[in-house]
Amino acid sequence: MPKTTVNRNIVYLKGIVVAPFEFCYTLPDKVFYRGYIEVIGLSGIPNRLPIVTEKRMLNEDIKVGSYIKVNANLRTRNYKENEINKVDVYAFAYDIKPNNKAGKFANQVTMEGYICKQPQIRYSPTGNKLYSTVLANNRESGIVNYIPIVFFERNSKEAEQIKVGDLIQLKGRFQSRTYWKNKEQKSVYEVAISTFKKI
Repeated sequence: MPKTTVNRNIVYLKGIVVAPFEFCYTLPDKVFYRGYIEVIGLSGIPNRLPIVTEKRMLNEDIKVGSYIKVNANLRTRNYKENEINKVDVYAFAYDIKPNNKAGKFANQVTMEGYICKQPQIRYSPTGNKLYSTVLANNRESGIVNYIPIVFFERNSKEAEQIKVGDLIQLKGRFQSRTYWKNKEQKSVYEVAISTFKKI
């Protein structure tokens, strides 16, 4: 699987801040903060999405209850929790501005990358068939993002033809979902695909 090609990774969000931006981590000469925005989908279902950005991007207009618009890309970070390997998925914002049109939402993702896991069938709470897999998306730094992606039943014929190593381009939305495990509610973040093609 090629690792040198930089893959497209564009995210545009409009939403309302629902959790304050708080210190996340530091790099030399840079400080990063993490917050959450809520984006309402066309179906009326809210998605609570994690946003990470440099401290310099934040000002007094970016606070809980304010509407913002975000230009970002999706990133992942591997970490351990109780000796269990986990993956953190978030939108890394390189531009955040107030959105003066309160109540207007947007959730657009355009990405490309390599399928690195054979698609697995799962079912939504409403009984719809889904195909879930992982997309390897290469960054300029040489770091690879491993983004969970979901094909809906309407794309099932095409999804069944996908195999490990295929390079695809997709359009979709960044979404959250929750589930219960050991009496604890967990959150998962993934890209729900609207359209895609092999490239």
